[in-house]
Amino acid sequence: MKLVKREIMLEDLEIVSRLGSCCGSMGTVLLARKGNKLLAVKKIDLDRANAKHFIALQREILLVRQLLHPNILSIQDSFVNSQCKSV
Repeated sequence: MKLVKREIMLEDLEIVSRLGSCCGSMGTVLLARKGNKLLAVKKIDLDRANAKHFIALQREILLVRQLLHPNILSIQDSFVNSQCKSV
């Protein structure tokens, strides 16, 4: 599975708050709003990630995308933002 490279910016979303950190210190989870939907956005800093981290992230996206459970957030989208070097 490959991540789709699009020029989607976090500025397209209204950031409501920071929920916490993820992936050690490499990422942040944000609560965002897009229209009338609330989303959890997992932002990974690619400057801190090596090839192993990137492969693990791709696998995580593929696996979580297949899960259907009321206690697990579904993945709506994934993208690489080259301007801020994040996933």
